[in-house]
Amino acid sequence: MLGSLYGMRRNEILGLQLSDINLDKGYFEIAHQLATTKTRKKTGKMIVDLKEDSSERVLPITKFAKPYFLRQIERLRNAIQDVNLKTYDGFLICDNTGKPLPESHISGNFGRRTKSLGLPDIRFHDLPQT
Repeated sequence: MLGSLYGMRRNEILGLQLSDINLDKGYFEIAHQLATTKTRKKTGKMIVDLKEDSSERVLPITKFAKPYFLRQIERLRNAIQDVNLKTYDGFLICDNTGKPLPESHISGNFGRRTKSLGLPDIRFHDLPQT
């Protein structure tokens, strides 16, 4: 959803945190990204600067994207209550333990979705980035 509507890169999506989202004012910020698996192993950092300094941006939450944000936030609230997450780092896209999902999550879901829709075989990375 976020990649197609906003042209976000994979690790920008995975690095999105609840603190980046302002539902009341209808926008979200992209100011950082999830570190790649290689970088996390090397440095221990989960969040890193954006690929390009000038790409930091504030984007509107459109009427098409708002239901997605609301579903994700509700899912997180339920997960936090269900398992009493004590180590949750605020990631919007995470597993049931609160840890961010790997890059392969987005790539795999994208591939399965395009195949099920009968679309050409392309990679998420091949989508135009803004």
